[in-house]
Amino acid sequence: MEWIETKIEHSFNIESNDIRSCHLLGCSFHNYSFIINDHQTIFSPNIEITTKLPDEPLSQAIISCEQTEACVCYLLTKRGNVYLWNVFQQNTRQAEKRPRLETNHYELQKIRERVYYIASADPSGVYMFSDQQCEIYQGKVLPADLGGVSSKVTYHQFYQNLDPVIARFFSIKDQGFIYGTALGAVFCRNSSQANLVQDLKLIAFDNEKVKYIEIVRSEEVSGILAIGNQGTIMMYYKFVDDSTVHLQQFNIQAPIYSLDKIQDFNYVVSNGIGKVSMMSFKFNQREVELELLPFQGLNQVSALRILDRITLEVLCDNGEYQRVKFNPEATSVGNNPEAIHVLIQDALKELALGETSLKEMEREEQELNDKLVSVNQTLYAIQSIDIRRKKGLGNSLQDTGFEFTLCPVVKPASIANTCLQPVTYLRACIKTSMFLQLEHWELSLDLFPFEVSTKDAGMTQYVPVVGFETHYEQHMERYSVWERDIPLDLNRCSLPLKATCTLIMISSEQKELRFPLAEMIVDDIHFAIPCTSDLIESIERRGLDEVTNRLNQSYQLLTLLDKTNPFARLLRKHPDSLHQKLLNYKQSSIRCIVDPSMTNEQYRSILANLLSEGRRMDEIKNMICHAEQAYFTLASFPASPIMLKLTKLSINEIDIVIQCAHTPALFKAEATLLLRLYHYYFCKEKDKEMNDSFFKMIKLLDNQIEQLRELYHQDKMEIDCNDKTLFGSIKEAVDLISNVNNQVSIGFVKFL
Repeated sequence: MEWIETKIEHSFNIESNDIRSCHLLGCSFHNYSFIINDHQTIFSPNIEITTKLPDEPLSQAIISCEQTEACVCYLLTKRGNVYLWNVFQQNTRQAEKRPRLETNHYELQKIRERVYYIASADPSGVYMFSDQQCEIYQGKVLPADLGGVSSKVTYHQFYQNLDPVIARFFSIKDQGFIYGTALGAVFCRNSSQANLVQDLKLIAFDNEKVKYIEIVRSEEVSGILAIGNQGTIMMYYKFVDDSTVHLQQFNIQAPIYSLDKIQDFNYVVSNGIGKVSMMSFKFNQREVELELLPFQGLNQVSALRILDRITLEVLCDNGEYQRVKFNPEATSVGNNPEAIHVLIQDALKELALGETSLKEMEREEQELNDKLVSVNQTLYAIQSIDIRRKKGLGNSLQDTGFEFTLCPVVKPASIANTCLQPVTYLRACIKTSMFLQLEHWELSLDLFPFEVSTKDAGMTQYVPVVGFETHYEQHMERYSVWERDIPLDLNRCSLPLKATCTLIMISSEQKELRFPLAEMIVDDIHFAIPCTSDLIESIERRGLDEVTNRLNQSYQLLTLLDKTNPFARLLRKHPDSLHQKLLNYKQSSIRCIVDPSMTNEQYRSILANLLSEGRRMDEIKNMICHAEQAYFTLASFPASPIMLKLTKLSINEIDIVIQCAHTPALFKAEATLLLRLYHYYFCKEKDKEMNDSFFKMIKLLDNQIEQLRELYHQDKMEIDCNDKTLFGSIKEAVDLISNVNNQVSIGFVKFL
């Protein structure tokens, strides 16, 4: 039994809540080292540093040294910002004097944003990779021809003069850029061909991140070495006097925390139990052997760095920094009982770690088997559903054994049951026969703006499909029901939205199974709240203006008293700002051409057809007073009642009048009704000339809105003398809208 003898030369403790997120780095030429902890505080064994680092968690830190009086450190934060730190050093070779590092936060310079990965560029500088491009910084930012990378890159190496046999074996160039990813793949990218970026996968690990890559070349062999973070080692190599490429694979039976190269084929590695070992590759009789020798007394090491052939520095899990001298020649411990005891304990720890890893693999295998069974059952059920379904009709429980519904729901925000504080939800409901098992699946709800041109970001919510309840009929199990109310914050997303529902099962980090369920447009009328009979009577007695003013006063008081509102303090300080009105429109009209042969029954069902989507019949009855009149409020404007009036102007023309004392609510209702009427719009060939005037006015309206948009972006929401011009343009555009709707029919609408 052998080990590597060590001697601790210097040690001190650092403060850190997460020692594995610390960065250990330094410069061999200037002979200094430092540690950056998880709070971006710098500790050093031989220099005093006063630099204030950015208050952002670090992703990477690299040193670039020209072997002059200055060193440069590049920092990449997890937010994607790259900082340059000019490290000026004087007399740092005399470590015992602890010279002060003459630097401050003014030497910290931000040079780029939205960067995924950085790499050293010789002789000095840094490559900065984003998802679309690569740039190089050498005093200034310049484009590079390496192309972009994803955020999954974990290690890299630039290479040149690659052995021709290895290059032909992998079909790559003799110079380029090789990198590994968190998904376990090693790629090669040619860096000598501008404007043509193509990655070639060389090596792939199974469920391991790439920890280390090296293009190896010596007097005996040449090849490519790749090491995974779970201890798997792959080496493609060839001997100098042979043209055959071999693959050798090893496993050190423990996760790798840190690794650094001494020289040639000798490395120092710390594993999952914190033990430090010298890892050496021995080439003997056309084969490669892996030799692991433990370091004496080095335990619980999370990071290490080689200083020279006989010196390394380590950072232990307890926050202790150690600079260690070691004898690279192995020492026998056959006559040392204590050393043998330590090695046996380390072997037992490795055995326990291996057993834990084996149990974890068995658990993952069982989980994968369960998912596979669920997928097979689901596929069989879907095939059965597809066979039984009728074309053109949605799935129903009676016909296919599966039914999915997505229904907008409005609830009071508190037990007070007031309509002034509504909360909106999307109610997802799955009804399925007993043979379809969905317990391992998730429901994905994607919400994106209906208008493709909008710059508003969408959102995705995932809901586990867990907790089916059995439904009984006549004391017999008939089907299972899963129902969830998914919150929809109307302050964060603007209606209308396109809602897409998909069943998803994640089978691995890279793959997922998706089964689309439904897609619908969610608008403001879906979240309309029927007015109570008392509120309708108040409107008929006192008028819409007076009732709306009273409700708005109550709503404003509730807003002022609501301490959870992020603008509560501002609103309490300036309550009068709630009463300011930019526009004061209270009525809008939508005129439509209809079929002269429309029956009276079809006419009386127009409002019900426009308002009934996604609603129960009792809600429609509460919303519609009679065939030509309806009352409701929108959840986004709960204090502003809206009244719809349907009038038949002639045998082939109808008019829908919208009345509301609050202009934004009026425009919301009008826009939503126009969107719904679009589904009934039908353009006849003979009506094209009649609609020319309508389209001309729409063109004028588009031009006016485009001018308004440009003016709005130029104003940048600043209160200044330009506001009068902006408000005037807004009023002109709104007046034009009103004139179009009041004077010109939108066209022929065919109600079923």
